[in-house]
Amino acid sequence: AALAMAAAWLGGLISQWPAGRISDRVDRRTVIAGMGLVALLATSALALGVGKGSPGLALALIGLWGAGSLSFYGVAIAHGIDRAAPEEISPLMAGLLFIWAFGSVIGPLLAGVSMMTRLGPEGLFVFASLLTGVLIITMVVRRAVREGVPDAEQADWELARPTSLAGVEFDPRSDLERVVILGED
Repeated sequence: AALAMAAAWLGGLISQWPAGRISDRVDRRTVIAGMGLVALLATSALALGVGKGSPGLALALIGLWGAGSLSFYGVAIAHGIDRAAPEEISPLMAGLLFIWAFGSVIGPLLAGVSMMTRLGPEGLFVFASLLTGVLIITMVVRRAVREGVPDAEQADWELARPTSLAGVEFDPRSDLERVVILGED
């Protein structure tokens, strides 16, 4: 289990930077769908039992799954920020974080109870394949229905170091009048 988790997170770690850079040049929904396709191919192979007799191949597929599915969260956040007004960024981030946390709690329960009890260990990968397929379809449909953000309005990636509340004044998107410091009126 530890090796599988390490492989998944290593795959996600390796694909973070390329995914972000590509999403600065291509519609972010296309990047999310593409990453979803990578994850779908890996989980489908695992669901079909590919790698069952080869731990190395299974770990490689799990790493490929991680590369596709554990690194598009940042691209999704960038997509949301591209479409949000400056005053909507904090609520957007809170909402996305809540959805991610909710999915992290309910996903394993649903996968374990509904799929793995019925299909065995492969049920986990069937579940992941189904949900990834829904994600891909959603991104493709949304791209067909709604125009992308023009390149001039799309925020490019910038390195931002962690800072205290004093750093708020350096962020041009923040509204200093709306910042509330605990203990002050």
